[in-house]
Amino acid sequence: MKKCSYLNDYSTLVGRVKLGIKNKLSRRQAIIQAIDWCIAHNFMKEYLTEKRNEVFTMLDFQWDLDEAKIAWQNKGRAGGSNVQTPRPCCKENRYKHI
Repeated sequence: MKKCSYLNDYSTLVGRVKLGIKNKLSRRQAIIQAIDWCIAHNFMKEYLTEKRNEVFTMLDFQWDLDEAKIAWQNKGRAGGSNVQTPRPCCKENRYKHI
């Protein structure tokens, strides 16, 4: 990770969010505090300053498998196709379908 500054900086941002949550901040407050900290300490400063709202939204997003299943089933019914629920796969093959 030290060879890639972007990955290192992003990892720092995520680590700061996790630290805030560990310190009993709400998820949203932890994200705001992490973004502010990274800007103040020159981690992705320009990017976070320009795209702060997008980054906040991305980090605040919580994917819900049950909601996704309902959406897939509804889309399948609307389109007339038979949508199947995705099956869990083993750790080694989890990204083969991409």
